[in-house]
Amino acid sequence: MAKSASVFRGRMGLQDRNGWRTGPFIHMTDSELRAQSFEIAWTVLQQSGDIGDPHSAAYFLLGKIDEMMRSGEKRRLLLSNSAIDAYRLRYEPLILAS
Repeated sequence: MAKSASVFRGRMGLQDRNGWRTGPFIHMTDSELRAQSFEIAWTVLQQSGDIGDPHSAAYFLLGKIDEMMRSGEKRRLLLSNSAIDAYRLRYEPLILAS
């Protein structure tokens, strides 16, 4: 396969410019899935300015990702987006109607 601008063949198979595996049948370890899901969630929250304390944010995001992976979820974007939503909603103020 010829090297292109966006995808190349590395030692782990087809990879994009970030080194992530690509292709129709991506076989990655749970560690890779966890790391990539966390990286996506962290980048989105960091760019939006939503991260307060980095240590507690990392702990929270990894906890949510781990929880979903234990229940069998393997889709990287679902893992990261769910962790992002959970993080943003954890400090949502409770509004009581009177």
